[in-house]
Amino acid sequence: MSRAEETVQTTVTVVVPAAGQPLAQAWRDGTVGCDTPFVAWCAQSDGLRTHAVAMLLEAARNADAVLGTATSGPVALLVRTSDVAAAALLRIRGDSDEAVREVEANLLASGLRVRRVALADLYPRPAAASNGPVRLVARSVAVRLVDAGHAVGLCSRSTRNLEIWRARATGSSNEMVPPCPACGAPATAQTPLPLWTSADMRDRGDAQALLCEQCEVARTFPLPVESARVITPDIERETMSTGQRLLLRWFIRERVARVRALLPTERRARVADIGGGACAFANALAARGCDVTVFEPNAANREFADEGAGVRFVAAPFHEGAVRDADIAAASLDAITMWHALEHVPNPMETLKLARRLLRPGGVLYVCVPNLDSLQADVAGTLWAYADIPRHVSQFTPEGLDRQMRRAGFGAIAPRWWSAEYEIFGWYQSLLNLMTGSHNYFYNRAKKGRSADAGPRPWWTRAAATAGPLLLPVALALSWLGSASSKPSCVEMHGVAQ
Repeated sequence: MSRAEETVQTTVTVVVPAAGQPLAQAWRDGTVGCDTPFVAWCAQSDGLRTHAVAMLLEAARNADAVLGTATSGPVALLVRTSDVAAAALLRIRGDSDEAVREVEANLLASGLRVRRVALADLYPRPAAASNGPVRLVARSVAVRLVDAGHAVGLCSRSTRNLEIWRARATGSSNEMVPPCPACGAPATAQTPLPLWTSADMRDRGDAQALLCEQCEVARTFPLPVESARVITPDIERETMSTGQRLLLRWFIRERVARVRALLPTERRARVADIGGGACAFANALAARGCDVTVFEPNAANREFADEGAGVRFVAAPFHEGAVRDADIAAASLDAITMWHALEHVPNPMETLKLARRLLRPGGVLYVCVPNLDSLQADVAGTLWAYADIPRHVSQFTPEGLDRQMRRAGFGAIAPRWWSAEYEIFGWYQSLLNLMTGSHNYFYNRAKKGRSADAGPRPWWTRAAATAGPLLLPVALALSWLGSASSKPSCVEMHGVAQ
């Protein structure tokens, strides 16, 4: 046995998870964390050669974790055993390159120092994996862009957030404003922002966003009645083009893939989807082997629930009374999802605490909300597509949502900095808003038909919307820049019930 092989065997445990097996299973089986200070986690069943592991180990001298990459992307990751639980790695389910990417995201979110090492010449890959020089070049460019994005993102978030919105503040808060429902900060800590009810929803009452300087969560004041917060469901309509229909279906599949990877596979997982709308996500998740309870205040959406697939529809907001009526016991759910639902809730902390009570220990809360600290919001200001007042009564930053989730009893919180569903479209709509002075005409027309508000110059708004595809290259570039700088259009993160 060579010296390199002796070093690897006494220092590193190499783990290749079986299909769908969480790393926690290897931990319980005693193959991880017993006698070695490092664990190497591999994406492929043929493992790593000894000198590849030794190369990762050498790189770990100046880092907490080392990511080994091949031409096709991440293939292995070496991490200190003491950091496995802290980095939320035990919840990752393996057998694909995508799982290793999820490990990388959790490591970066945990604040660990991560280094990259090229293993292209050391890792055995099938000859067919290259797929020609064009694809190799494309993959290489993509890897470089991702690396650059991580570097930009680390710098941008280090300067904290909301500088632009604080500069835009419209004055001091009214003394009659009640304390912040999220943290209890007094009226003096509430800063009015230039986000008001948009012209297309003026019939729902005038309201304005107030930023709480203490918890960095903004809320709508005065609070609109519940009927003013009702939205039209995202279902396929006759006004949608074929491309829009296909995109909508793809977005739902992507949501399901991200959530399903966090759920048990040995049994039917129990999930609650909050603000499930027309049940498109719930139906697709149920088809993947889950029992899903949808809490949705708009009772008209009941007709879309696929009860045969395992979807139960509760026509009520998510609160104690509705949970009691639905007969959901404490610590009985494997996951709770909130796809753009938490921003419609007047008291987010109360909602998060209720979610924690219903989740079993180790259960997952998956939340996606608009990001008040996004590059989109910085650029578009009052005309930002996702402001959507008064239907949105809370506005979050990544730091603000992270603090709320931790206070509610969640840990191992991992953010996701890219979502094609919201990033590209958000830029596209925000750019149209800036060009026309209207608010979300393109989006509203897809939902409401020709009755959508076209702003102060209807003819120009309709013309700009017709020529809108010309904005797509700009929207794509800005989407990458927003995500690369860790200022994406939406805050998407999941946490584990402690």
